[in-house]
Amino acid sequence: MEWFTTALPKWAVIGKRAFGAFLDSKQEDSSVRTASLIGGAVMRRLVFLKLDYLLTALTAAVAVALHEWHHFDGWVQVLFIFVALWLLELACAIPFIVAWRKTGIDMTLAADARRAIDQVSFDSKLAGRVGYIFFILKGILWDGPEEVIIFFYDELKAKKLIFVTLLVVSAIQAALWGFVFIWMYEIISWLTLTCCST
Repeated sequence: MEWFTTALPKWAVIGKRAFGAFLDSKQEDSSVRTASLIGGAVMRRLVFLKLDYLLTALTAAVAVALHEWHHFDGWVQVLFIFVALWLLELACAIPFIVAWRKTGIDMTLAADARRAIDQVSFDSKLAGRVGYIFFILKGILWDGPEEVIIFFYDELKAKKLIFVTLLVVSAIQAALWGFVFIWMYEIISWLTLTCCST
């Protein structure tokens, strides 16, 4: 209990600093300015999520449609689906990255998250490492290449790995989510047939 009472204020300060870094706010900012920064972040994320879910639905529809289109069979069909989803992932990710570089507006909030995690890392190396690892895994398995590239842009640019990262992460996304969507479709189809036949 004593550890909790001493650690809580420390982590409250770290959290406050991280939130300030996330918003890119200054100590002298007024409450109106802070509220405006919060509102802007919320709006950008809501717009991104809406677009992301529409693109996810499109990816699912393409995966299922190609799965049901029996022009090809076996591994040829699997490869065809993978390449189609890979190209779709690239087509979805590139506009977010280009828009951020051209306008400075990051719909994904990855640049904001990077500032926050950098601040956490400054205050606690261990918590910072956990934050970086979490963001990498989240980006690769869930969010997609646009967030990974925006988050690690400086490092990737310095090592000329942006294009490679874009290709690799989008390929992982295409393979993972293509499998998930087709698997879910097969389960739903099987359940529907089972229920209808009883």
